[in-house]
Amino acid sequence: MQTTAKPFSLSWRCLQDYDSPSLPPPSNPKTAMFVQQKTFAQALSNVCDIPHSQLPKPRVKGDDIAISIPDEEYDAGLEACKHNLQGRIIWPKGTAPVALDTLKSKLSTLWKSLGRWGVISLGKGCYEFVFSSVEDLRSVRCKLSQT
Repeated sequence: MQTTAKPFSLSWRCLQDYDSPSLPPPSNPKTAMFVQQKTFAQALSNVCDIPHSQLPKPRVKGDDIAISIPDEEYDAGLEACKHNLQGRIIWPKGTAPVALDTLKSKLSTLWKSLGRWGVISLGKGCYEFVFSSVEDLRSVRCKLSQT
């Protein structure tokens, strides 16, 4: 019996392999099917030649070097993160941190009135919470400030 490859979602564009001449880059990487995927090590060793003319011009400000970010790109970055909340859970000394799915199930009981939300581990007890609305984010921040 022959099995066929199922489509999958690859959200990290750096791990996608578009080197195959038979496969053009997909228009929507989140829903496209890929023949081959790069390993994380291959993605880190990837060399990307960007012309210097496309990079922002650095300026010296006192002892620091600064670059200017165009307003429209800054606004786009803010828009992409307006539903996100980063936080750190400080576990009691000697307590082992819980698995991510256990943390999510525990928080689901506290946040049952919220819409869809997700959590991503950033390492060392830090997490990024992504909410479906600004109201849900504000509700969580309000609950956290009351504890």
